[in-house]
Amino acid sequence: MVPRQSTELDSPARQAAVEWVSRLALGEVTAKELASLKAWLAADPCHQAEFDIARQKWADLKSLRPEKAAASRPRWGAWAAAACVVAFSILQIFRTHDVSSSVGEIRETTLADGSRLWLDTDSAVDFDQTATARSLHVVRGRIHIAVANDQQRPLTVEAAGYVVRDIGTSFSVDLAGDGLRVAVVDGAVEVSRDGVTTLLTAMQAASFTEHRVLASAPLDIVSEKAWREGRILFADTSLDTVLAEIDRYRKGTVWLSDAAMGKKVLSGSIPTDDLESGLDALAETAGLRLVRLPYLLVVLPAE
Repeated sequence: MVPRQSTELDSPARQAAVEWVSRLALGEVTAKELASLKAWLAADPCHQAEFDIARQKWADLKSLRPEKAAASRPRWGAWAAAACVVAFSILQIFRTHDVSSSVGEIRETTLADGSRLWLDTDSAVDFDQTATARSLHVVRGRIHIAVANDQQRPLTVEAAGYVVRDIGTSFSVDLAGDGLRVAVVDGAVEVSRDGVTTLLTAMQAASFTEHRVLASAPLDIVSEKAWREGRILFADTSLDTVLAEIDRYRKGTVWLSDAAMGKKVLSGSIPTDDLESGLDALAETAGLRLVRLPYLLVVLPAE
């Protein structure tokens, strides 16, 4: 009898198989866990079938080593880094926060104080309120908050070592990359760190890193609203920047094989609820080839 395969991309059996293969590749599996793996494989023919598929996908990485095109050969250090991303993502599953969203999910909710909160893909916050204050800690990702009016209890948002103090407003906080980006739609906020304060008013945005303001500019409200509407919007944007944004909405990581190719400038829009079709359209438009592997998307020049 031919073992059946899981029909769902994110079925429990497929997820478990990918996790086992990634951990084996990292050399993290103990003798006791190997016994558990053997028992899991024996429990259902589907488990063995999915495990074989995942193992073969990882093995197929070797075929991307070109004697044909040395410039596009990936360094094995990059694959190890990708495997570490997988391991880190698995560990994150077991951490809980007051409000969170999964990879690819855009979530809207209301906090206990009545503030409306939007969470972008793979984001998490912790909220606390007392008789005199309200605080929101952005653990990861990007959020937008429309703050409930309460003059007796000002709201502060903590993110990346900064404190953002609300002055009656709605604004976004983004922890993507190494820094912090704050975008104000209504009202004003004060962004402070180590005694240095920057005031941002309506329709202003600024990026921060460590102790300084990197850039401040008028807010593009269309782009600012796009993620809350389920769109990845890009205009005259480099391919590597577009892929970095797409990477936020996919499980695993996106790897661009040729750094020079990342400078290509693109414009368009991809729906986050149909990301794979959007990626296929992007590849066709930009002259790219996509290789989909467990928890890894490799982007190559079209042959």
